[in-house]
Amino acid sequence: MHWLTTNISERWSNPNVDFKASIKRTSFEKVPFDVAVDNVIKDIASQKIFVAFSGGYDSEFIIRRLHKLQVDFVPVLIDLEGLEIERLFAYKALRELKIEAKVIKLSLSDFLSIYYDKIYKTINGTSWPSAQYLSCEYVLGEKGLWVDGGHILGDGEDIISQQNYYLPEWDFYCSTLFPTAKICNFFLHTPQIAYASLAAVRDTDLTWADYKERVFAVRYRPKIKPHYFFNPKLKDMLEQLEINRKHRPQTKTFFGTREVLMNRISE
Repeated sequence: MHWLTTNISERWSNPNVDFKASIKRTSFEKVPFDVAVDNVIKDIASQKIFVAFSGGYDSEFIIRRLHKLQVDFVPVLIDLEGLEIERLFAYKALRELKIEAKVIKLSLSDFLSIYYDKIYKTINGTSWPSAQYLSCEYVLGEKGLWVDGGHILGDGEDIISQQNYYLPEWDFYCSTLFPTAKICNFFLHTPQIAYASLAAVRDTDLTWADYKERVFAVRYRPKIKPHYFFNPKLKDMLEQLEINRKHRPQTKTFFGTREVLMNRISE
């Protein structure tokens, strides 16, 4: 992504560096959201596509659109305790579309060890993205393109009008942990799709779940945060890691209002 860069790779040598995402203002054709989505798919369609499929809004929208456009792909579903509700939505979509997914089991002990050894100790990472790590690692081994639902929108029941738009560092961990991996953060793939997703916001009194249900045409589902369902022992371990963390840099880059962000993206 030439229009969007981050400094996350600096964490290898400086665990205290604040995360910074930089947007390069550029010119592009402004098109409706659906057209921008199809343009992303046209750009990646010739590759061996694997979609990180959680059962959330973003990834379900991606697989449904790929299926509609008859583009070959494989969903990669991480089977982790605590995500059972999202998996219900995931398997329902797979049945409807008659698609088989690559399902990878992830135990809570492996979840913790991946987070500690591969993310926490190496780049002072946070937010426990072990499932993303495992998914991207698998796709790298398959020599494919790892597509995830990376975006610059909000999530869940947050009210759109109250959004201070930001990018979190954990959405970019795989790009530095797997430097040879081919990665497509779908809704950030081009400035055109990022801009179009912001322009599609009409009623700012809605929640982001409402927005995605309407714009993505995907059935409503709650935003699942797996740590709410972790067993007490694992919760204690994760909390202790935070207590022991030596460096606490900023983990998000904020851009302000939707209008400010759109002006930063587009000339």
